Amino acid sequence: MKAGLPRRLLFEVTVTCPRLDGAWDLPLEQWPSANRLPPLGLLDGEQAFADVYLSWNAAGLFIAVRVPKAGPPVINRQRPEGGDSLQVWLDTRPDIAGSRATEYCHRFVVLPGGAGPRRDRPSLLAARIPRSRSRPARHLDGHAPVRIQVSEQHYCLIACLGSQMLGDFRPHAGAVLGFNYMVTDVPRGRQTWSSGPPLPFDRDRRLWARIALV
Repeated sequence: MKAGLPRRLLFEVTVTCPRLDGAWDLPLEQWPSANRLPPLGLLDGEQAFADVYLSWNAAGLFIAVRVPKAGPPVINRQRPEGGDSLQVWLDTRPDIAGSRATEYCHRFVVLPGGAGPRRDRPSLLAARIPRSRSRPARHLDGHAPVRIQVSEQHYCLIACLGSQMLGDFRPHAGAVLGFNYMVTDVPRGRQTWSSGPPLPFDRDRRLWARIALV
């Protein structure tokens, strides 16, 4: 075993992602438990403070996160990892050789605020992947559905990554995607899925696990 290599990278991970036939913005409590992603970071002793769910249908991919939070979320649009945020990396052509992100790779940033006249609505950004051929960063607040549910104990973010945001990819049963996420919480820190710092997980697609749509 290579010294210092995270345990979750010692084997190839493919997790099934069931189709969601109902409304994508249902309260998270009504999402099937089968859509909850296993917290792979536990293999490396990483704290799993957030619950992350993933689903799909012909309209796109749907990702949701529930984060314990007693106070208002901390928003940092210029540097999302400096505040409360969910970042997602997708590769719709994971079988292409190489480590560098291709034009089929996407990075999305979901924030629990920052949009709207009072900056109190959840926001979504299609962000650039460093050293890649991906598209320039662009705000999607007026085009991409994203919802937030807030209680005294936590907040839930639910985002719809529509097919029009995924290039030429159309979700279908049997498709396999490269996938990773990072949830950032102030003050808990970071929760990653297939890999995290200090590895270049934000740009090296070989460090992303795989999702199989079923």
